[in-house]
Amino acid sequence: FAATNRALSALFAQASLAIAAREGKLERAVAVLVSDPKRTHVQLDVPCAGFTSLEEIAPAFGAWPELEKLELDVTAAEQLTDISAVQGLERFEKLRFARLIFTSCKALDDLAGLGRGVGNLQSLESLELSFRNCEALRDVGDLGFGAGNLRRLQRLEITFEECRRFRGMGPLGAGLEKLQGLTSL
Repeated sequence: FAATNRALSALFAQASLAIAAREGKLERAVAVLVSDPKRTHVQLDVPCAGFTSLEEIAPAFGAWPELEKLELDVTAAEQLTDISAVQGLERFEKLRFARLIFTSCKALDDLAGLGRGVGNLQSLESLELSFRNCEALRDVGDLGFGAGNLRRLQRLEITFEECRRFRGMGPLGAGLEKLQGLTSL
């Protein structure tokens, strides 16, 4: 019964993440969520969160050794500036699909941690990233460098619409041209 109890508790914790963030209880909800070590798919939906960092959900990045599918949505976390916690993604050795949505995270300007974390996901086949309306975002060179290391990547979708300070695709393109197996961009 203990394993079933952990799985059900984690399911409810996953569903309550957005509410927990609004009520200042996100850390506790994440602790319950990571208590189920058998997950192969997880959705971390925390839209409109008032945090400046992903530290409160950092324990989730690496909690599930069998994880194959990860979806993170922090849409409209307008004060978010520090996403370095996603470097922990490198622990997901079996991750095949990742969708990371940072839409309207208006203060986000540094993707270095994301580039390092994603670049070590050697099983990754599909990657979706949204930075739409991330007004402060400028340099994505580290993301390109990291993505360029993904030898099994077949599908890549990246959105930079309405990123007013964005400097261009040059550094990103340099990394992406290394992707020989890419069939969809």
